[in-house]
This record gives sequence, C-alpha cells and structure tokens, in this order.
Amino acid sequence: MPDDARVKRVLKRYPREAQLSDASIEVTGISTADLQAAFGCAADDPIYTPRQLAGPQMAFFRDRLKAEFEPGEFDYFLHAYVRSEHTNEYFATPSAGPHPVPESGPPGNIMPDKVWVSVRPKEGREQYLPDDAV
Repeated sequence: MPDDARVKRVLKRYPREAQLSDASIEVTGISTADLQAAFGCAADDPIYTPRQLAGPQMAFFRDRLKAEFEPGEFDYFLHAYVRSEHTNEYFATPSAGPHPVPESGPPGNIMPDKVWVSVRPKEGREQYLPDDAV
C-alpha cells in the first residue's frame, strides 16, 4: 500500500489510567509497509485506526526513533490523522473505510458549539470529549 502524504501518524503517550496524552511525536520517515510489518498487519491494512504498542512495537520505535519507553507507567498508541490542509480534499469523495480522522478533531456537525479534545482510544477507535469534560 503506498504512503499517502495527506495522512500523518502520531505516536502518543498516555499515563496509565489517564484519558489525556501527556506527550506526542509525529512519526516521519517510516513507511506504511514498515509499520505494517511492525504491527503484523496485512498489506492492505493502511493502519488508519489507533494501534496500541506492545513490546515488539516499542522495540521497533525505540530502534527507529531512538525513543525511550516506560511500559510500566505509560501506554503508547499510534494514531493516524488527515492533515488539516488536506481535510476537504481527502473527504470530498466518500469511499470505503477505514479512514483516519481529521487532524482538527471530529466533524464539525457533531455539537458544533463544543470544542473537542482527543482522548485515549477505545476498542481501536479514536475518542473525543468536549473540552469542558476533561
């Protein structure tokens, strides 16, 4: 599966039992094929849904990003987002999913008077809460 420059991947760290991420880094220079191999995914899986890192994935990112992991204190998830400057173009033509979510949060027609905050994924899906709830 070819890489899509409109999509960015972000590695987020969540303190155990916390909803909010306390650190993140954009993952660059790692191909979709390399990520598929690291997560043991099929070649047709674009890795657009959040993935929790286990030992093998932490070792992969430790080697590639020279990052340190503290699995006893934190959970780590790889997220995919459509870059803000490409959101309209990316979602202009509906297609079969899965799709990464917009970098700016959920669609604006969901309670548009609220500001949404990305929180810990559940069951492989992005989750958001209104900012006044976190």
